[in-house]
Amino acid sequence: MFPINPKASEIEGLRVYRTITDLPARPDRVSVYLQPEVTLKLLPDIQAKGCDELWLNPGADSEAVVAEAERLGLTVVRACSILEIGVSPSRL
Repeated sequence: MFPINPKASEIEGLRVYRTITDLPARPDRVSVYLQPEVTLKLLPDIQAKGCDELWLNPGADSEAVVAEAERLGLTVVRACSILEIGVSPSRL
């Protein structure tokens, strides 16, 4: 797991990277929790770094984001990534 945040250096004991392009490895999945306007601007960097799946969590997706991500060849999953690990957010 590689947290990304331009304003933090550590989150829950993990090193934080300023941008996706700073990651030391290609991620299998990218999970986005940002407003669609922000997500749209980050898609070229996500595409350049590469990933197997781009998870657009509720509130991070829009028709424009999905269309652009698919145009860039990204595999889009529109769902809550927490559910993918088998835990309901209500139980966290």
